Amino acid sequence: MFPFTGEQVKGCLDSMSLQEPIYGLDKIADLSTGLFQAEIDAREVARSPDLLVITAIAVELAAARKVFGIGEDVPTRYTVNGVQYWPVTIQRADGPLSCVVASLGNPGNVNASSITSLLLSELKPKKVLMMGIAGGRRKKLSLGEVILSERVIYYEGGAAHSGGKIAQRPEMQRPGLSTQQDLNTYFATESLPARLQERADKLGFVMPTESKAGEVAARLMVSPATIASGELLIRDPEVFEGFQGIHEKALVAEMEAYGVFDACDKQDVPVLVVRGISDYGDTTKDNTFHKVASEAAAIVTLDYATHGWSRRTM
Repeated sequence: MFPFTGEQVKGCLDSMSLQEPIYGLDKIADLSTGLFQAEIDAREVARSPDLLVITAIAVELAAARKVFGIGEDVPTRYTVNGVQYWPVTIQRADGPLSCVVASLGNPGNVNASSITSLLLSELKPKKVLMMGIAGGRRKKLSLGEVILSERVIYYEGGAAHSGGKIAQRPEMQRPGLSTQQDLNTYFATESLPARLQERADKLGFVMPTESKAGEVAARLMVSPATIASGELLIRDPEVFEGFQGIHEKALVAEMEAYGVFDACDKQDVPVLVVRGISDYGDTTKDNTFHKVASEAAAIVTLDYATHGWSRRTM
């Protein structure tokens, strides 16, 4: 009856004896109920989640916990290697979806690859969604707009030749065929805009009308885009513009997507990146739009988990 907590139960049996009572019947009943609940909890923890949602920094984690309904009273759980995570159940039309929300703790692709690999090895999720904030190309994307990764370009690769010439050697990752199919169907759904707005309204999410940094999205909206991922915190528009020389569709710049993609690729786990645009990667870059962009990304992440990914491929 207690395959997960059997050893713990053995240690409690003597104190719960009715032949040589230590406790009264009411106390023994409470202890018995607690043992059964501990077994249920342990079984749930041991079950591989359908979905792992990964964030990088604190503002992204806070947004994910808010949108996914993970209150401060929900206890933190830990992997064997000490990575924190929080389980949550997503209600879908085809039944509940078990989900785990976790955080990388720090930015950067190296850290992202390492922590994601640990989470995949220990939790064994069927799919992964990476969500958070990123910079977007000015006049191409609006602040607060959300994108889903159609491809991720790692722009750091290169070769140093004589005379100081640097030859670019970028690497590219794309979602697998099943994820591409799910993306196509998701964007073809007419109810998507209204559904996102309904989720936003329920959470009290309101898009600011303006920003000193530039154009703000008129409403919560999502589109596919190509991500340039590397180790640079972009504050130079010329550097951002230069990413088009690597791939003409590179409209988003951030620091974790390739690491997460690479880790998932090595363990054959489908993955997709969700990014809310928080700045334009130039001198106007600051933290004022971080919370808005994080919550927008979290709303889309929950909506995609609920209506986007097909359970057939889980």
